[in-house]
Amino acid sequence: LPLSSFPINIGEWQGDEKRLPSITEEVVGATDYFYSNFSRPGNDGTVNLYISYYESQRYGQIPHSPRVCIPGDGWKIEDMRPVYLGSSSYQDFKVNRLTITRGNKKIIAYYWLKQGAKMYSNEFLARLDLIRISILDNRTDGALIRLVTSVTEREDESAADTRLKEFSRLLLEELPDYVPD
Repeated sequence: LPLSSFPINIGEWQGDEKRLPSITEEVVGATDYFYSNFSRPGNDGTVNLYISYYESQRYGQIPHSPRVCIPGDGWKIEDMRPVYLGSSSYQDFKVNRLTITRGNKKIIAYYWLKQGAKMYSNEFLARLDLIRISILDNRTDGALIRLVTSVTEREDESAADTRLKEFSRLLLEELPDYVPD
């Protein structure tokens, strides 16, 4: 399904879909994307979801790493480490967790690549496996999935991690309809 039909209600989370600036859309070069802030009753923080889908990753049309884009926007990556996500549809898999700061603001971001049914935290391995998938399955489609939440003044990073993990479990149930396995 096109990402333009991605649900703006995921569990009790309500989305507020946005569009990226046209210059950003050009640089990203995705076939389709979804960008929205999600919140839920109780106002315990928002989760920003960004999915960029590439129908073909040939000719340089590949997802752009948040490790490159984030510093380009003036943020500083303070920490990068793996975390594991999963759901009833997906066994636990490793994703990248970034702690990012700018001034006195701190955010936590999770991101990974999805090519077919496989999830990748390592961008280099995803590119290598793309060669195998293109030969054996004649597929070069894939996506970048990124979740971001702010660490508020009244919480610590573990609360932000909990928020991202709770949202990701629901997201993973929706994802295969929009980014095919």
